[in-house]
Amino acid sequence: MALEVDNHDRIWGKLADEAIFQTIATKPQAKMKNRNVKGTVYRLKMAGSFVLTDDYCLGFIHPSERDQEPRLGQHVDARVIGISSHGALNLSLKPRAYEAIGEDAQQIMALLEHSLDQRLALTDKSDPDEIRAVLGISKGQFKRAIGHLMKAGLVKQQDGYTQLISDDHE
Repeated sequence: MALEVDNHDRIWGKLADEAIFQTIATKPQAKMKNRNVKGTVYRLKMAGSFVLTDDYCLGFIHPSERDQEPRLGQHVDARVIGISSHGALNLSLKPRAYEAIGEDAQQIMALLEHSLDQRLALTDKSDPDEIRAVLGISKGQFKRAIGHLMKAGLVKQQDGYTQLISDDHE
C-alpha cells in the first residue's frame, strides 16, 4: 500500500499494483503441492481471487475452489492444488475429500432428522444437478457422505429415498 496526499492535504491509501506483487514474489517449489498455506487476498476479480502467501508466493483461487468469495485483505488458509505455467500457486479453500465427508454427512443427517418422514428423495443414483440443487455439493461428495453414513448404520437407501434408520422408523 502506498500513501498519497491530495490537494486538500488529506492522506489516502492506494493499493499496490500487480507489478509490486510480481517484484516481491518468490518462485513456488514443486514440493508445495497439496500443502496448506496461509495468505492474504490482495485482488478480487470475476475470474477469481489473488493471494500473496506468507512465504511471498503468488496464488490464485478459482471461484469453483471456494464456497464464498473472501474479502479484500482477508487472511485465508488454503491448500495448494497445483502450480500454474506462469509460476503462481493454484489454491483451494475447500477441504480435502476425506475431510469433507464429515461436514457433508452432518448436513445430510440434519436434513433427515428435521424432515417429517425422516427421508430424503435422493440416492446414489440421483441426477448430479438435483443433488447440487438440494444439498449444494457434488454427486461424488454426496456418494462419499452417504457411503460413510450407510457404513455407520445410520441411513439406508430404499425405493428412491435415503432414509434415517431409527427404532421407530425401521
